Amino acid sequence: MAKKTKINFTTFADIEVEYLSNRSKGMEHELELCRLVLSSQSFTDEEKAEVLLMGAHQWPLNTFKKAITAKGDIIKAFAKEKWWTKSFTSFEEILTTVNHAAKNLPWLGELTCYDVAKRLGWFFSPELLPTDKVYLCAGARKGYKKLFGHTAKIENTKVFKKYFPNLTSLQIEDVLCIMKDAFNNGKVDKTHSYECRKEFCFKLNVNIKLAVKITTTLKPDLMNMGVYDWLKRLFNIV
Repeated sequence: MAKKTKINFTTFADIEVEYLSNRSKGMEHELELCRLVLSSQSFTDEEKAEVLLMGAHQWPLNTFKKAITAKGDIIKAFAKEKWWTKSFTSFEEILTTVNHAAKNLPWLGELTCYDVAKRLGWFFSPELLPTDKVYLCAGARKGYKKLFGHTAKIENTKVFKKYFPNLTSLQIEDVLCIMKDAFNNGKVDKTHSYECRKEFCFKLNVNIKLAVKITTTLKPDLMNMGVYDWLKRLFNIV
C-alpha cells in the first residue's frame, strides 16, 4: 500500500513541487497503461472498453446491483463504438464523440467522459491533448471555484500560470481536483492538511480476471514503467 503522511502547504510552489514529485506519475502511468491495452491485439473490444472506463466512480453504492448491470451495459456500448480503430483530429472532437455516445447511458457523468476522451487522446497522439485549455469537471471545478471564487467549465491555461508555472493543462486539472481543499480565494489554505502519498497511484477499477490478464500480457511493459509489482499488490495477484 502507498505510504501516507499529512502535510500543510504554505505556497503554491509547495503544491506544485508535491504534485510533480509524488502524484504526476499516477496520471502518466494511467494513460500509458490504457494506451498499451488499446494497442494490443490480445484484448477484446469489451476489455478495452473496460480499461477506458477504469477508475469510473459514478456507480451509486446504494443501488449496487443496478450499478453493476449498468456498468456492464456501458462497457458493451463503448465496445461497439471501437473508437481505438478510428481517427480524430482534435481533443474536442474526441470529447464530443464520447459525450454523444454517453448521452443516454445511466450514471455516466462528465468526468468519466473527460477521462475516457483523455485516454483516447493519449492513445492516438499526446499532441491531441489540450495544451491551452483546462477542462473543469467535478472535483477540478470545485478546486477552481475555491481558487478563484467563481465557477467555469473550461478555462484558458494562461490563467493558472502565476500559480502553477511548470504544470501542463492536464496536470493543472489534476491538481485542482486532488488538492482542491488547499485553495482559498487566490491563496493557499495553510490550515488544510493534505494526505501525501509517497508512491504513485491511480484507480484501476476493472474485474480481477482482466487485471490478471493485464499484468500477465503486458508484464515487460509494466516492469519498464515500474508499475508491475504495484499492480500485483493492488489486486493481490500471486
